[in-house]
Amino acid sequence: MAPYTKRIYEPQKIGAIAQDFIGSLATPLDEPKATETNDPAPKSIRLFPSEPLRSALFGIGSRKRRTRCEKRTVFACGNTQITYTGEYLNQGDLDVFMAALKMTRDVGKWQIFFSLLDFQKLLGLAKCGSSGTYIKASLNRLHTGSVVFENKERKISYHGHFIDAFLQEEATGKYSVRVNREIGQLYRTGCTCIDWEKRRKIKSDLGRRLQTLILSHRASAENPQRYRTETLKKLCDSVTCDNDKFKDTVRKRMRDLQVLGEVKTWGFRRNIFWYVRT
Repeated sequence: MAPYTKRIYEPQKIGAIAQDFIGSLATPLDEPKATETNDPAPKSIRLFPSEPLRSALFGIGSRKRRTRCEKRTVFACGNTQITYTGEYLNQGDLDVFMAALKMTRDVGKWQIFFSLLDFQKLLGLAKCGSSGTYIKASLNRLHTGSVVFENKERKISYHGHFIDAFLQEEATGKYSVRVNREIGQLYRTGCTCIDWEKRRKIKSDLGRRLQTLILSHRASAENPQRYRTETLKKLCDSVTCDNDKFKDTVRKRMRDLQVLGEVKTWGFRRNIFWYVRT
């Protein structure tokens, strides 16, 4: 299928690492690849489909917003329409799913086995009961939640869960998780490289949300990425009513991202937010 090339929302130009990852999805991952130990991807890199990152599917809500929705139309840019049924997903759930995808790439299989301690370490979480409870709850949300991605331009759609099933042994703290292999087809419309070490340094949910949105576009000096303030609010799934207050918060988070080297220049011109990537 031809790549999606609309000017504003075209997928970022990814390097050889991401291309290698997408190529591996062309065939089933039922057997470990002979070259898996020679994977050139840095350990800190997480690869994720761009389309979900250009939507409000993974929001910035706290646990208080863990409401269940039925066939919710998720705000998204471009030609993609997203419908979600399940418990509200936030940046923590995105981190858990990125970690699971990272492990599928490492072992060359869609079914992964790990200990709770190893997963806590991968996510940078404290080795305590509360983080273990959170991981289990997040895996359950990714399993029970149902999402539909419809690309109007290509006239193709994905219907399914993020995780097919998972098994936990309470006595040993070991997990078996089977990631939905069909989700891999979403990489073909664009892939985003996320530096996990930088992401770990971002403390706020809004900052992490802005990071993934920023990295999902090329946003060059010749063609900066632009959003209306109202559009940016919807993409972040922000409940802030005051636009000025929202813009002030975005400015704080963007300064943090600039220090981390994720963005080169950015700003607001009246009601338009724009940025250029590093």
